[in-house]
Amino acid sequence: MINWQDIQNPTFVERVAKAALKRQHPAARGIDGSGGDGGRDCVWDSPDGLVIFEIKSFTARLSTKQKRNIEKSLLKALQHDPIRWELVIPLDPCPTEETWFTGLKKAHPGIKLVWNGRDWFDSQMAMHPDLREYLEGVDSRLLARARTMKLEKEVLAGGLPDLGGRLADLTRIAAERFPGHQVSFTSGPDGLTITASNNEVGLASEQALDLDTSFYFPDDDADAQSVKLQFKEFRDYGGQVIVPDRYVNRENPRWVDYERFWGQIGTGSDALELRSVPDSTKMPLPVQLILKGPDQIPKARLDMRLTHRVQGLRGGIVMGSDLMEVLHLEMRRDLATPTRSGVLRLELNALAGKWSYTAEAVAEFIVQSTPEDTLTVNFGPTAYASAPVGETFDDMREVAQLIVALNIIQKHTNVHFAVPAELTHADIRMASAVAQLLEVGEAVLVERTYWVGVKPDHVADFLAEISTRMIDDKLAIYAIRPEQSFEVVGQHVDVGRTSIYGGKVCLVNRRELEAYQAGNPPPRAQFTCLPGEHLVGRRHDGEGGLEVRALEMRK
Repeated sequence: MINWQDIQNPTFVERVAKAALKRQHPAARGIDGSGGDGGRDCVWDSPDGLVIFEIKSFTARLSTKQKRNIEKSLLKALQHDPIRWELVIPLDPCPTEETWFTGLKKAHPGIKLVWNGRDWFDSQMAMHPDLREYLEGVDSRLLARARTMKLEKEVLAGGLPDLGGRLADLTRIAAERFPGHQVSFTSGPDGLTITASNNEVGLASEQALDLDTSFYFPDDDADAQSVKLQFKEFRDYGGQVIVPDRYVNRENPRWVDYERFWGQIGTGSDALELRSVPDSTKMPLPVQLILKGPDQIPKARLDMRLTHRVQGLRGGIVMGSDLMEVLHLEMRRDLATPTRSGVLRLELNALAGKWSYTAEAVAEFIVQSTPEDTLTVNFGPTAYASAPVGETFDDMREVAQLIVALNIIQKHTNVHFAVPAELTHADIRMASAVAQLLEVGEAVLVERTYWVGVKPDHVADFLAEISTRMIDDKLAIYAIRPEQSFEVVGQHVDVGRTSIYGGKVCLVNRRELEAYQAGNPPPRAQFTCLPGEHLVGRRHDGEGGLEVRALEMRK
């Protein structure tokens, strides 16, 4: 017996029921309900009058909603004046459902109502084994093959040769089961991948998915229209696309045929992912990404390699990356375009947690670019594709600046950095300032406040000394620290002997210092730059202790 409750696709039940009805009544015909069937899944013009069949795939006890659904179909069917109306459903009625159906008969005495339940379905499957095979997808030979598949879970006593032999048997069985297709198996990080491709030119295969009719994107659904654009590009050029399950037209007969080949796909999931089969013939192919200024003189070069391609109806996409797999490259080419120009796409792969030096070449390439520059992909001396930089690197420029700065710091201090998962403007500013201080010797610092420790018994003298330099409570300060350090993306970086200069600062905690009493924690003077002013750091060679001087404020 068939476990009707295990059949997840209701369309299978409907198609099998229609086929059985047509064999029972050769003049019967099915109605395509994609545009509304008017309460008629199948009709038969019998010698006595019109007979209408309503097919439902319900296998559990009928809910109130499902009963209303059936009653609604019945009312629609009555508009066509049938002499008999038959409910075809793989479920025998329980007493409660029998009472409900009897009520329908009494409510409509002018028409004969019939319930064809599970017994009817089972008898039809027994009379028509081919319909059962269509529904379940197995026969005695396939059951034997299922037992062969079970062997895959057993211990391979003969080692890898046994595995190879069994895979060869499965490939042969697949060729018999799916004539006209080349079936292959690949095991990878995502599990087992089964690839089936036509190996006969012009093969009219029912297993081919009609992409144009298998999905439905409502015009009044903004999300649907966005997915539709992505889907169109996938169909035209290949790649991958994720289609939410609500946009899959599972009522389409072609979809049912497709699932007979591939099995139940996407059922129970939120979305269906479609991916082109990549082709890596004659790859990897070494190329160069060249950055040219407005004068077309090369500014920078980056070694890349093309690793695979995908194909669509209008053209294809060639993909690759730099040698460290930091920058992903895609070139979309249209088959109808005679020139070598195409759409060039670049994006950074995930960098969080990777050492900054692995992205050094890509980062330096990006920071040298401007929107006015041009990108060219060259295979040897031949330009394969070109495109203006424009906004290509806008979302990458900040992380590139950070990576360049971190690598400069590493060169001078031997401190290794991992690219942070969350990038902030403060991280970029601090890394850039420290890198410039180490590389150039002078830099505008991120901090605008400078703290100076004051000896507890010299607070009054300290205040008196700086007062002589103040103009309206403002002055300049100059300090030399024998060991200056900064915190850069979570790492402690020592830059050595450094001077700090603030040309226009004010003492913001003067009252706190004036109120200082012996015995309290050691006091500190807080100098903060005026608006628009900054502290400047400069590296110094040699030795010496801490030195702080108050200067007259510059005008």
